[in-house]
Amino acid sequence: MRAMLAAVLFLSLAASGCPPLIVIAAAGAGATAGARELSDLAITYQGNINAVENKVHKALTDVGATINVSGKGLKPKELTISGTTHDGEMLTIDLRPTTPNSTLVEVRVGRMGSVPRAEEIHKAIQKYAKVK
Repeated sequence: MRAMLAAVLFLSLAASGCPPLIVIAAAGAGATAGARELSDLAITYQGNINAVENKVHKALTDVGATINVSGKGLKPKELTISGTTHDGEMLTIDLRPTTPNSTLVEVRVGRMGSVPRAEEIHKAIQKYAKVK
């Protein structure tokens, strides 16, 4: 039923001289799908912030990232690790405790945030830390 309704709508728009509207709608759908590839990726790991930070450092060494550490946020327990990946992309990792024994790790690779690249970093972290 939905397919028939979509076909009727498509034909009526095309017959009324609105093909550009269809092209714009299709481009918008593609842009939305592409936007899913650009973002931060957050995963909660078991362990307090200090334990998870150590595991993140090991993982970043494994993937060849150059890093430095700075405090961040209003809460004294929050932490930001920043640096560059082995190929020069900007890297930012925010750690925030969610409970006394779990820490949210948010990874952004690149200026806009590449989800596939952030997944690579999380995969390296998961060699050392368990996902909660």
